[in-house]
Amino acid sequence: MTAEWIAVLALRWTLIVVFVGFAIAKLPKSEGAGFADYVRQPPVLRWGPRLLGARLFSIAVALAELAVAALLFLGTFSATLGFLGAWAAVAVLSITLSMLLFTDRWQEQNGFPFLGEGAEFLIKDAAIAAAAYMLAVHESARLLAG
Repeated sequence: MTAEWIAVLALRWTLIVVFVGFAIAKLPKSEGAGFADYVRQPPVLRWGPRLLGARLFSIAVALAELAVAALLFLGTFSATLGFLGAWAAVAVLSITLSMLLFTDRWQEQNGFPFLGEGAEFLIKDAAIAAAAYMLAVHESARLLAG
């Protein structure tokens, strides 16, 4: 085992745990309405609660996050699935981070760049997205190497 292999394994499993945790957090009935509040403004997501209702959309997103976690896990054994899972994680986290651009999550009295309610919840995704990107770069190279 090389240091790089251990680092990639640590990134992969950290992302799996994070995506499973994200999904579990969206499953309780009480979470649907709260989640819908976060996704009402961003163009990529605002259709969800309108079309499916808050609860069903929350469950649909949770299932998508579980699918990403499954692809990340299967990527341990398959370069193709690892590639798909890592880039899916980057895409999901990019969409999540876009909520910072389309929602008013800054402190009312101070404005940008002072994080307000909800922004703290989203800003951590920048670090998680960086981890997903690192894994995606690794998986791309792994896939190209055959």
